Amino acid sequence: NVDKSGINKDLICIEYPGIVKNVDKMLETLGGLQEVSHVISKKNRRLELRFRPDDIYCKPACGDRVKTNALLLKVKVLRKSNESNSDERQVKGIEIVGRIQTLFKFKSKCDFQYLPMNMDENGKMRSIVHTLLPARLDEDNLKKWLEEPAEYFLPPAAFSRVDTQTMNTYMYRRDKQDKDDLDPDPLIGRTRKRRSGSRNFC
Repeated sequence: NVDKSGINKDLICIEYPGIVKNVDKMLETLGGLQEVSHVISKKNRRLELRFRPDDIYCKPACGDRVKTNALLLKVKVLRKSNESNSDERQVKGIEIVGRIQTLFKFKSKCDFQYLPMNMDENGKMRSIVHTLLPARLDEDNLKKWLEEPAEYFLPPAAFSRVDTQTMNTYMYRRDKQDKDDLDPDPLIGRTRKRRSGSRNFC
């Protein structure tokens, strides 16, 4: 028997591009539960996912809203305990948790990541976030941070112009050297296009 008590409950599905081991950390990468609710309430908003939420320079991966018709099921399965190596299972119950009509899919490419790091005198990479952003905004700490030298770190707002993969972006261009090596046939041809729109009459 199928429990249909939750068939009228509307749910939102997010296809998270990763293995979720901690729900709180997963929500933190999405901006928090309040940010997720705000994006859901706006029809044209994309859901942003930052794999390093503490890094202000982290480029987000964007999830697009997709319409769908699906059901979320809760299935209880029993496994026979007397045969530990047996794969035989028995379905005890099926419950419809809710219906899903809105889905967020992360199909677009994430922008290039440029980490705020620099190489020290020993050849090791170190983070320079503390020189770019103040740890606290109190008067003494802020004054000290303003007086210290800062690293040169000015990445662009976006590295890639598009976040969708296209197959028609490559076009073969022959090098100028290859063009000069070719001996064209001694043929007389037109050197310019016909000007059909601007005729001259005498």
